[in-house]
Amino acid sequence: MGQVGEQRALLQVDEALRMVMEHTPGPVGVEEVGLKEALGRVLAEEVVAPCDLPPFDNSAVDGYALVAEDTRGATEGGPVALEVAGEMRAGDPPDKVGVTKGKAVKIST
Repeated sequence: MGQVGEQRALLQVDEALRMVMEHTPGPVGVEEVGLKEALGRVLAEEVVAPCDLPPFDNSAVDGYALVAEDTRGATEGGPVALEVAGEMRAGDPPDKVGVTKGKAVKIST
């Protein structure tokens, strides 16, 4: 290890890759395991689904957009009430509903 502040020459990409590969074990073979035993393993070949499920773009991040300052001081026992000014769905133009002070926008993805 070098000293703090010591300048070291940068490695060329090819040399750095060679060093990494020199210290990386090669493939250890192919083994078929059940799904529960697959955690922490890597695939030996590409897996391609025969169809998209669900058959549409989907994301589980529904919620509300709001101005963070509006929630300052809110607690479980003393929540802040905001008017829901509208709803944004996946694919809506970003300027469909604006998020303004004192209001919230429902986000449905």
